[in-house]
Amino acid sequence: MKSKAYKIYWGVLMLIAAVALILYATGIGSNVLGLPLYKTLLTIVLIGWILYKIIFGADMHERFKIFTPLSLIAILLESEIASLAGLESDFINNWILFIAGILLDVAFGVIIPKKAREGHHNRLSSFTHYIDASNTKESTVTNKMGDSTVFFQNTELAEEYSRYELTLYNKMGNITVHVPADWCIDSRIFTQMGNTDIREGGSGTVTLVLKGENKMGNIDIVSP
Repeated sequence: MKSKAYKIYWGVLMLIAAVALILYATGIGSNVLGLPLYKTLLTIVLIGWILYKIIFGADMHERFKIFTPLSLIAILLESEIASLAGLESDFINNWILFIAGILLDVAFGVIIPKKAREGHHNRLSSFTHYIDASNTKESTVTNKMGDSTVFFQNTELAEEYSRYELTLYNKMGNITVHVPADWCIDSRIFTQMGNTDIREGGSGTVTLVLKGENKMGNIDIVSP
């Protein structure tokens, strides 16, 4: 359900952006809130981007990456800002402003450390991770632009009504998790511009709770 909501959210923003660009190209200049319609729509998209980062960012490292969209808003509304401030319409070079926004994102990314994630990490390679169901109840797999496969071993030793937690962080890569056919799946994975495919729920007493993020990648939960 969450994954669908996020897709709708980004789909609506992209639709608004497309309409704004068409209006700009055709020269339609209807005003909304004192701004040309295309500027109003593009500003809404950029504000949506900023709010998304602030609200749904995985940690402070991610939530401070808002300066690039802020610089784009300043470029888009340059003439209006100049008019309010009593300045010339070209009081600052747009390229300098845009590059400054990128540099600020990079600077805060370095100053604020990214939250450490324990577990197994894969980057730009193929990786297979085996989880022993007889003694491991929680595990984490991080995959960046790679191909990771996860298997559960000794599943016959899993206690009745037990719960396992598997946290997946996938970015522009592929993760395939092999789960026993009778295990129930409780998915809480946040998917952004990617695809998460989960097989039908099992009828057994063991539950696997899936957490984490899938950004511009693919996660497949399969059973033999």
